[in-house]
Amino acid sequence: MKTKPRPTLVIEKGEKVFIPCKYRKIHNLCAIIYDQLTEIYKEKNYKPLFSTVFEFKDGDVDIDQLKKENIHILDWLKINNRNEEIELALTKHIVPALVSDFLNFIFESMHCAKRGKMTVAYALLRKPLTDELLILEQILLDRKAFIDKLFHSGNPEGYDPSSRNINKQEIIKNVLTVLDIPFYQYMICDITKRLLRESMGYQTMLYILLRGIGTIRQKIKI
Repeated sequence: MKTKPRPTLVIEKGEKVFIPCKYRKIHNLCAIIYDQLTEIYKEKNYKPLFSTVFEFKDGDVDIDQLKKENIHILDWLKINNRNEEIELALTKHIVPALVSDFLNFIFESMHCAKRGKMTVAYALLRKPLTDELLILEQILLDRKAFIDKLFHSGNPEGYDPSSRNINKQEIIKNVLTVLDIPFYQYMICDITKRLLRESMGYQTMLYILLRGIGTIRQKIKI
């Protein structure tokens, strides 16, 4: 039984799609950026992003229990006060997972836009904007503080995007001082403030989100 080929995001010459001609170039540009971001899950030179290596130190306890897999590696690191290793390991786990989830939503959104389902395309951009992007911004600003909230205190009120205890505007404001994309500072504020209302062009919003997520991922040191 033949499997169906995976849908492509690029609009080929002569292809019949519902996106107006004036938006097709920026749509294809977004498709290229999408492909570049997905490379971290395919290319061998990105493998170090998905693993953490550490050495035993003098004074470490319960090493035998760890080798016998009687204790979780994160619990072992915590018992031995290896907080830097915990921070790095969790960051390497969280960031690729979030970016992957982000890209899955982007793919489906662009595919819907290509078929003229713009209401669905806009809806699929909400979660990446309101959830994944905010978590990545918190990690970018203060990775240690984020891991403390996530792992050590374990209280989601301190980092969950749905929490009212988070000053989202302040986080975005601080992130903009770190990012180095000329037009991004104005546009990301505008996007967030409007919460994806349709007065902003879909392709423009998509392009800014992809550029932003790519820059944030590069600036988070893992």
